[in-house]
Amino acid sequence: MSAGGVSCATCHFDGRNDGLTWTFHDGSVHHQTPSLAGPVSMTAPFTWNDQVPSVATEAHITSQGRMGGQGLGVDQESMIEYFVDSTRDVDVPLKGSEDPAIARGKAIFERSDVACASCHTGSRYTDNQTHDLFGERATNTPGLVGVAATAPYLHDGRAKDLDAVLGLTDRGLMGDTSMLSASDKADLKTYLESL
Repeated sequence: MSAGGVSCATCHFDGRNDGLTWTFHDGSVHHQTPSLAGPVSMTAPFTWNDQVPSVATEAHITSQGRMGGQGLGVDQESMIEYFVDSTRDVDVPLKGSEDPAIARGKAIFERSDVACASCHTGSRYTDNQTHDLFGERATNTPGLVGVAATAPYLHDGRAKDLDAVLGLTDRGLMGDTSMLSASDKADLKTYLESL
């Protein structure tokens, strides 16, 4: 499946992410390792930019490209997809909490002027679409379930934590939190940590 002794679990231990940002190909492409926890097929398309239609197809592409192997058979690709989709979501401390900050943060997340929910919708908090972000065209919208445990953030790992993400949205580069108070941003972050 791979050359050089790497496997899927090298970057996705237990279906999670390694917290690293990798440089591929000619050194100009930097991509953060996404988490594979939960029913990942619900967040298609895959990879940050290539709009890969299924986990099985991504397993094929990764085994031949990033991992330098000879590829997989269709049955093996399907088994990887089944395994990935069977992993459970990340446990986050605030999941199921009744902290009032979560309800306040949810209301902020859903406000049209803040615009988080314009891309992060549905049960996995993704619109399954691509958007131009930070100079990179057609970036896939990641799901936000378990986002508290998947730092760093954004396709290139530029945001080391959720505070850094909210700092970028403060500038209107992705949604717009510029009108929010510090306590509003704290509530929004608490909501994100509960997903």
